[in-house]
Amino acid sequence: MENLVFDSRIDYWYFLVTIIAIAALCFCFYVIPRVSKNQIRSTSYVLFLITILPMMVLPIWLALTTKYSFSENLLSIRSGPFSWEVNIESIESVSSSNSLRASPALSLDRLRIVYDDDKSVMVSPSDKNAFILELTRRGVDVNN
Repeated sequence: MENLVFDSRIDYWYFLVTIIAIAALCFCFYVIPRVSKNQIRSTSYVLFLITILPMMVLPIWLALTTKYSFSENLLSIRSGPFSWEVNIESIESVSSSNSLRASPALSLDRLRIVYDDDKSVMVSPSDKNAFILELTRRGVDVNN
């Protein structure tokens, strides 16, 4: 059986928040060292890079790598440095959600997947209908 891969749908608000956050962080990178005393200016740059740079990179990393793939009996979810492996047979229910809870979904048009005795994860496949069809084809009850 071939692997099917679905990209995450990405809402415009995700790009907007990411751009505003990166612009604010760049502004801080410019301002903070300039208001620091000369002897701590280089230290300010180093501390800024160590603490803030990952916050600038993470949203871009998430946007580029959030994907959901089906293999023979697994649904693999990847999002930046995070990953989940869900056995298809352990999926108890799938339902629509627009929760703001943190999840590997870059859109608010989400599917909540409950598996393994009340564990859950939310996904936002770009082709939601094809994703649901694939789950249904594999015997999962989808309560849309």
